[in-house]
Amino acid sequence: MGNRPRVLLALDYYDHRVHRGVARVASQQGWALIWAQQVTRMAAVPPHWSGDGIISLILFEETRRAVERTRTPFVDMGLMFDQENWHRVVVDNKQY
Repeated sequence: MGNRPRVLLALDYYDHRVHRGVARVASQQGWALIWAQQVTRMAAVPPHWSGDGIISLILFEETRRAVERTRTPFVDMGLMFDQENWHRVVVDNKQY
């Protein structure tokens, strides 16, 4: 992976369109995208993970705590937690 920024895709709810869109941006930006595939309802952040950033869709308290515990910059795509200090990206439903 060299010096490419390592970005974790941590989704509490999987949607192939989100994964595909983030993967496209990651490819364009030269990121090494790591997908934290969930098998059970556990935090979508691997234990002891460290990298350059996290793109998340946080729906569960466990994931919120895990993401914040990493102390890594992150962007959330969900609206479950109203945190003033979070960076957030949401879909413009009016466009569709």
